[in-house]
Amino acid sequence: LWEYYVSTDTVGATLHCAELYDCPELKRNCIAFVAKEENVKKTVSTDGFLQLVQRIPSVIADLRKKLGV
Repeated sequence: LWEYYVSTDTVGATLHCAELYDCPELKRNCIAFVAKEENVKKTVSTDGFLQLVQRIPSVIADLRKKLGV
């Protein structure tokens, strides 16, 4: 159900909140959303995701792990 409220444009901000407020389930859901083939390229090029990576670089490692790279 939460996927109806998150998009490639908003998942960066949502993931940032998950990190700030220590919400591991929300973080897992966000990473899984970004890792979907249809979402990954759109998401990583958004301003929100770029800002997230600058603030919390460990997100890239989590995403790479999920993608298997």
